[in-house]
Amino acid sequence: MGNKVRFLTGIIVSTFFLILLLRDIDFIQLIEVISSIQILWICAAMVPYMFALILRALRWSSLLKNSIDISFSESMSIIMIGYATNNLLPIRLGEILRAIIIEKRYATPKMQVMGTIVIERLFDGLVLAIFLTIIIATLGNSSILQPLAIVAGIGFTLGTFFIALLALKASLVRKKMHVILSFTPNKFRPYLRQWLSNFITGLLALRKLKGFVSIISLSFLSWALEAIAFWFVGLSFGLSIHPLTYLGVVSAANLAMVAPSTSGGVGPFEFFGSEMLILLGIGSATAVAFIITVHIFVLLPVTLIGLILFWRLEASSQIIGTSKWNFLRNGRSS
Repeated sequence: MGNKVRFLTGIIVSTFFLILLLRDIDFIQLIEVISSIQILWICAAMVPYMFALILRALRWSSLLKNSIDISFSESMSIIMIGYATNNLLPIRLGEILRAIIIEKRYATPKMQVMGTIVIERLFDGLVLAIFLTIIIATLGNSSILQPLAIVAGIGFTLGTFFIALLALKASLVRKKMHVILSFTPNKFRPYLRQWLSNFITGLLALRKLKGFVSIISLSFLSWALEAIAFWFVGLSFGLSIHPLTYLGVVSAANLAMVAPSTSGGVGPFEFFGSEMLILLGIGSATAVAFIITVHIFVLLPVTLIGLILFWRLEASSQIIGTSKWNFLRNGRSS
């Protein structure tokens, strides 16, 4: 029931933002703008975008190095599979699939892998919130984007601080685990204790300053490269805004995906991304045409590559088990 509610909530939220996005759009003008794009710039945008994905794979492999000896190529493949799953299924099931694949191939507990994925997501959110705050401060206030920047900035800063504290005080947390879990039912405590312990193990890359700096640097660089890809897509539309302002477009669109939505973040991504472009002086039809195009650009290649890699990895039932594969297909937790 809970997942059905989340699924329906996602559809409602996506529909709401799509209505807001398209309510005043001249569709004839929208089609004219899309039909005038220069495809060569779209193709060129694939280069920085693929490098951004490569940096994210490097980041994840460095996070996993504390637990397993995983090659860059394998971490890249699993990340692409996870992203493809996120694009096709609701409630970010791709993150769970990544953890399941690592568990099956390396006998590493899922919660330990989830610890590394939480680090990824928090650092991504923190970097995007920083970018968005800087761009809004430079351009002036926005009644729509400023609350997004404030909420994201506070939330991701607190989240990053919390997991860093967990990593630094891992021994103390493990010693005090009986106190932390004292409010939980007795029959669940052994499982929760093991899950929490495994999760903390996944955070240990943050204990060393070198690891922290490496992760935050790769996060900044990967999103900067994605902003360059957005810039190239903007050039295909003939947009003349400053290249650095695409950091704001990337940030607004991707931070909005924290909100419940359908798979791929359809709706919030388009609405908040187009709001940033309108703040930059772009006409509404052009802004909507751009953000729809760029969303297809970031979804389609990753989804196709991820699906191919998934079926090449081995038969799905051998990788993650029939019952777990059914759980992913049906969007139900077990």
